Amino acid sequence: MPEAEDGSLFQVTNPGANPRIDLRSVTDVLVRQKTFILLFSLSAMLTSLSLTYVFSERYRAATTILYRPLERNLLKGKTAEAFGMPAPFPLAQTVGQTLNDTVQNEVILRPVIEKLQLHVEGSPTNVVWYKGWYYRSKNFAKGTVKNAWSILKYGRVLQDTAMVGTIKGLRANIEVLSASASNIYILTVKDKYPRRAAAIVDTTGETLVNWIRSEYLAAAESRLRRLEEQLERKEEAINLLREERRGLLEKESFVSLPEDTSRGLSNLYALEMERTAVAAQAAQKEEEIAEYERRIQGKAKDYRRSSEDVRTMRSNMVLEQVALQGLRGLEAHLEASLLELRAQLKALPLLKSRVDDLEMRIESLTHDYHHLQDLRMEALEAVQSDQVEARVLHPAVVPTRPIQPIRIYHVGLTAVLSLLFSVGAAFVMDFLGIRTFSSSPRRERPAETEGTQQSASG
Repeated sequence: MPEAEDGSLFQVTNPGANPRIDLRSVTDVLVRQKTFILLFSLSAMLTSLSLTYVFSERYRAATTILYRPLERNLLKGKTAEAFGMPAPFPLAQTVGQTLNDTVQNEVILRPVIEKLQLHVEGSPTNVVWYKGWYYRSKNFAKGTVKNAWSILKYGRVLQDTAMVGTIKGLRANIEVLSASASNIYILTVKDKYPRRAAAIVDTTGETLVNWIRSEYLAAAESRLRRLEEQLERKEEAINLLREERRGLLEKESFVSLPEDTSRGLSNLYALEMERTAVAAQAAQKEEEIAEYERRIQGKAKDYRRSSEDVRTMRSNMVLEQVALQGLRGLEAHLEASLLELRAQLKALPLLKSRVDDLEMRIESLTHDYHHLQDLRMEALEAVQSDQVEARVLHPAVVPTRPIQPIRIYHVGLTAVLSLLFSVGAAFVMDFLGIRTFSSSPRRERPAETEGTQQSASG
């Protein structure tokens, strides 16, 4: 297929048809620029390979952690259904995310860094001179770039402390993974030194397990203290109510409503009968006194003949008056006793309601007290025993192969990208008529020569 007159790679044979690509022209361009394409791709691959040696190698160490909260049937053997639906158990994904957030927290990272002295930057040992020079140069370059960025961002140099910087770096390279819905979790750490990576994994796993156990123990001890305080308050309230009930019963001499009512009615009947009898005796005494008065008045007309009888009747009348006064006093006392007894009988229902209210409150508090005792036994058992099974299953193995950079991946990806870029650049430079030192001159085709001769003859 001949090339178009304007030198493009497309030729239109029919104005109404779509343009077609001249594959031969495309091949010619690639052949002319093959040296450029090869040199560009090889240089990019070599550069990528060199950069993989410049970047620090990363080693990954890992260990396995078993984390499983223990389920216990407490409350004196009662099942969970006796108190309603049991509390939902957290999902493994939620627990795994919680562990991952915890292990990346400063509460775990700071003790690990302090124990291993990771924040103390030391010169690498057992390395050849060029690697040592490379490490020093790299640290200097990183510090210079960080200071420059701090000046651009804040207007002055702000540097984190060694501990803060180490925490940030370790947080970005530590992770807890949960591959399935199980109680097994994988703790991984990436570091540039294989032995230090394994040491960090072992120390972090031990710190995490101890922290989990201490948190469960602290929660159980706090719950035990709260329950003991509530038990003390409940016991004090029960004793106060019992003392109030005892004082009320002693003050009112109250035993029970039926017994006190029956006894009160019996006493009321006896007092009524006694008051009636005393009133009858008093009436009889009044009649006798009135009879003595009539007889004394009848004898007074013949005083000489009945003086002795009059004195005797007056003496008897005085005695009867004294007896009458005693009967009137006894009647008044019985009337006061009847009034008091009637008031007591009238107050018995109200007194019983107060006593019943106190007893009901005592019973409610006693029930709460026994329930708190059960909960205290649970909390005490939780303090004295393990609530969670958390342990490191095995120590970390020192890695022997780095996980990054993977040179074949870097070089392969660079080869593909550089090839695509160089091919595109070759077409652009051919279109613009730009020649490089590695490109061969364009070869003219026979069709182009004939067309040139015809135009020259014309």
